[in-house]
Amino acid sequence: MRNFIYAFIFTFIPLELSAQWKKCESAPNYKGKQDDIFFIDENLGWYVNGSGQIFKTYNGGNLWTEIFKQPGTFFRCIGFVDSLHGYVGNIGTDYFPGVTDTIPLYQTKDGGKSWHPVSYSGPYIKGICAIDILKIPFINSGLLDYKIQIVAAGRVGAPAGIIKSIDGGNSFQSVEMNTNCSFILDVKYFNANEGII
Repeated sequence: MRNFIYAFIFTFIPLELSAQWKKCESAPNYKGKQDDIFFIDENLGWYVNGSGQIFKTYNGGNLWTEIFKQPGTFFRCIGFVDSLHGYVGNIGTDYFPGVTDTIPLYQTKDGGKSWHPVSYSGPYIKGICAIDILKIPFINSGLLDYKIQIVAAGRVGAPAGIIKSIDGGNSFQSVEMNTNCSFILDVKYFNANEGII
């Protein structure tokens, strides 16, 4: 029997007067929910789950292929700058059973085939539940260009913290947020300085 992603990954097929949703097959033999999904265009996307699995589609979700698995990690969120450069957050230990991975944030530069821990300066952040990637427009030698800001925040069940890069992922700085909130489930920035957690 095949498992399906319920309420998390559906393909939207626009019709003239109504919409139709189609279930997509998901990770076989995984009883938990699929936690996050990210597309860079209508065809290329990834999703993650709590068993340390990362899946990828090249055809808008019609077929998903496992491209990475790391037991003991709870991949909670995922985001990509482009087709190769992306980030995935781990919820961390002491919240869900079986999670032994203490690395909060990973990075890929090969479209998700391999993932490596992100180094950051500042206080230790126990886990990540959300990633926001923002392209900030600026004029570079008379031409429109973009600076990439990456913000990863978490976690459910505390403690609260943020890991942020304002230089496209070349360097990261963390900020402990426990004096502001108990935990963070999501993050969205509107520009370099204004956002919501």
